[in-house]
Amino acid sequence: MHEDKGYTPLKLNDQIVEDDATITQEDLNTCKTKILHGKLPDFLQENYMDKGSSQLWLSTGYIYPEMEGFVVAIQDWVIKTRNNEKHSLRVDVIDRCRKCDKVHETTAPVIAGCSSLSKSANLSRHEQLAKIIHQQTAIKYTLLERNIPPYYRHKPELVLDSANMLV
Repeated sequence: MHEDKGYTPLKLNDQIVEDDATITQEDLNTCKTKILHGKLPDFLQENYMDKGSSQLWLSTGYIYPEMEGFVVAIQDWVIKTRNNEKHSLRVDVIDRCRKCDKVHETTAPVIAGCSSLSKSANLSRHEQLAKIIHQQTAIKYTLLERNIPPYYRHKPELVLDSANMLV
């Protein structure tokens, strides 16, 4: 939250996040003993994790229940991957990535590590984020009007110039 300096429309610094401790320590301990479901609570204990922001989406009610189910499954690493089929469901499959055939197809490479996926999906996400930063920075320094199309339709110019800019 402290890293968001108003560059994105999310404005994470404007949100007040209260830690609602509805999960007991006993619940956490039980969850941590499970092979798969212990991963998320462990990740949330890391110093770099903002526990309140990481779980805020669960209480705001802005997503459909189906989407919530998918996100929770991804966080618990129980999405249908070849590795999960082989080791959890005991299906006789080769658990290599179906795109690159180099790494075991687990949740982590599917999300961020597969070189074949990263060439397209990660680049696309990076470009979308760069559009948001470019647009919001240009608005802040009055290089663009506020009356512009949404960020996903924004086409950044190579150079923006303004008489209002101080050099």
